[in-house]
Amino acid sequence: TGVFKSNKDYELPDEYTELEYIESTGTQWIDTKYQITSQKLKIKCALTPKTLVGCVAFGGGQGQGYFPALHQTASNASPAFWVGSGGPLCPITVSTTEKNVIECSTNNGSLTVLANGIAQTATYNGTITSTNSPSIFAQCATGQVQQHTAMKLYDFAIWDNGLLVRDYVPCISPSNEVGLFDLVTREFYGNSGTGLFYGGMKHELPTGYTELEYIESAGAQYIDTGFQPNSNSRVVMDFQPTESSGANGLFGACDSWIGDAFIVLGKSDRTVYHNYYNDSRVDYSLSDAMERHTVDANKNVFYFDGAVMATFSEATFTCERNLLMFAWDRAGTIQNYAKIKVYSCQIYDNGTIVRNYIPCINPSGNAGLYDLINQQFYGNAGTGTFTTG
Repeated sequence: TGVFKSNKDYELPDEYTELEYIESTGTQWIDTKYQITSQKLKIKCALTPKTLVGCVAFGGGQGQGYFPALHQTASNASPAFWVGSGGPLCPITVSTTEKNVIECSTNNGSLTVLANGIAQTATYNGTITSTNSPSIFAQCATGQVQQHTAMKLYDFAIWDNGLLVRDYVPCISPSNEVGLFDLVTREFYGNSGTGLFYGGMKHELPTGYTELEYIESAGAQYIDTGFQPNSNSRVVMDFQPTESSGANGLFGACDSWIGDAFIVLGKSDRTVYHNYYNDSRVDYSLSDAMERHTVDANKNVFYFDGAVMATFSEATFTCERNLLMFAWDRAGTIQNYAKIKVYSCQIYDNGTIVRNYIPCINPSGNAGLYDLINQQFYGNAGTGTFTTG
């Protein structure tokens, strides 16, 4: 349940899936939609930023009335807080690899900070305004959202005059959007920016396994999932290309040229396409092909970064070939080896998750994917080795 919650026995509504964290890449943000009513505020959060240089993890208000904002001005400065008429106040040390637990409180000119167990106090000038609602992953100042942060967020809560007004739980909504569910308002808060949040499932790998951010293929490696895709299959992959030349098979299998096909590929002309059953493929052009993306091949509907790219005719089929990742199996021939990073991948069979892959190194020192569902390690079935990250 995270490092804190107002109610340890809370429950999310039906069809919501709780996550360990949500992750931004620098274009997403959450609008808390809250207008403060006092100068006595408290924020508790747990986060891991990739960097805070030039960024704001959370904050808001006008230039002379900041809602507590965590910001780092430069690489040679420490992250600190801007409150009221400014800052920096109470400089702290923030890890970019481990979870940071941070609490800050304001009370009419007094600031108290507890960051990773270290307490500090300071005084600030000015008052905190309610012109703009506080934001997470960025700052909304004078009506403009700016200084976006790429980070993982595990928990976030706000108190106003002693009353808990926001208590967020990372989750996936019934419409498959990653965001935050507020236990106070009982509402879902989605991305107000561009792109998509990524979600980290709650999990724990067995002893001896080392979790990774991603594994990377160089054009000769692949994973055999052991799963035969069918008309009710769904594959969700969080990936990033490392080269735009040639065809990169993200995942797929088919029994003939495109018979009983369930395939997603990226191409050298910066397009991505999907084949479903015997239907003609649909190509989607990318302006940011080399960035991190999410593909979601959900039965006969193909989503790319949350947007519907294609809807195929419904069909009934089962492919006789196993679904591969980092390549695909065309009637027994493995081809279109990819050069990509894979951060996570889930496979569903008629709505039931059957594979939930976590990049890792196994006790023997081999890089691959650990499946949380079958509690099994899936190593490289090709040649060479995966690069780790």
